[in-house]
Amino acid sequence: MAKSQAAPRHADAVHPEPKGRGNGRSAAPRVPEVRERPVISGVRPQVDGGRRPAKAAVGDVVVVEADAFADGHDVVVSTLRHQRDGVTEWSSVPMASLGNDRWRGQFDVPAMGGYRFVVDARVDRFLTWRRDLRARIDADQNVALELLVGAGLLEAGAARAAPVAQLVLSMSAADLRSGAEDLTSRVSADVAEATGAADLGALVFSEPLVRLMDQCGDPEGCTSSEVFTVVADRERARFSAWYEMFPRSASPDPARHGTVIHPDISADPRRCASARAPGRQQPPAGGRRRADRGGGAHRMPTRLPRAGRP
Repeated sequence: MAKSQAAPRHADAVHPEPKGRGNGRSAAPRVPEVRERPVISGVRPQVDGGRRPAKAAVGDVVVVEADAFADGHDVVVSTLRHQRDGVTEWSSVPMASLGNDRWRGQFDVPAMGGYRFVVDARVDRFLTWRRDLRARIDADQNVALELLVGAGLLEAGAARAAPVAQLVLSMSAADLRSGAEDLTSRVSADVAEATGAADLGALVFSEPLVRLMDQCGDPEGCTSSEVFTVVADRERARFSAWYEMFPRSASPDPARHGTVIHPDISADPRRCASARAPGRQQPPAGGRRRADRGGGAHRMPTRLPRAGRP
């Protein structure tokens, strides 16, 4: 007798839940179309796994830390995006590496209200290429092929860049292709003016070129964390205190012990007198008696039963 085989489970298919786990139908977990190499974990600050907002006071600097890493040896960069409630645009802040795959960034909370932040991580192919190029140059290897690879990365970045940055990246890629045999080759005048580099060796390691490539980073394979929230309260919300006033010990006379020093009360002696006026509930002078604590249901019995008697 032939056995029937179950149909394969597709990622987007909807399958019934097992018995005892609900009566509805739930969708299978989402499978990303592009392999997300970076992994983000250990985001701080967060409360109850992000289900509750973290607390801050107006004027504080919220320091965000997270673990961001990827498989292999490629260079990973991380970015902090934050947004205030009622604002549609997100602000981005680059996160600094603390070592051991730990990253840190920060943003200000200038006013009361809610804030949201997200940690992004991606593999930077240009920084990876530049690091490997430096290693090959230090080892006195031929880097002609590496320069052609770098030209391709610049051309890909130019396709995603703004018009001004697109022009600089396109001309830089053309210079790399034309002088790929020698790092001492001169660059064009426009590239030299935009990046401050005189030859190809200075161009590929110039910081302006890195900033241009960072602005048009490849979004493919970028990983984002969950959205975490922060609530900024007034500065006095950082602490709490409980006060109790004993009117019988308050005096409007500054020379006497127990003078009320609160400006709202001590400025007007009549308020001290009204606090001690007859008919107001006053705290007991000697505290509560033992017999009155807890009410009648919790009073200690005056006579304990003898052992052995019901």
